[in-house]
Amino acid sequence: MNFTEEYLLVQYEDRGILNGNECVRIVRNSITGKTAVKKIMSIEQRPVYDF
Repeated sequence: MNFTEEYLLVQYEDRGILNGNECVRIVRNSITGKTAVKKIMSIEQRPVYDF
């Protein structure tokens, strides 16, 4: 991870768990105020999402 990627990720504040699933979280960008969903994956799942 480079400095730019790390900076972009730090902008997001954790808002809580989505639907009781610990791996899916709601986050909010502290600069723009936009809300997003963050999914925490294991390394084994990476090939599924790399396209």
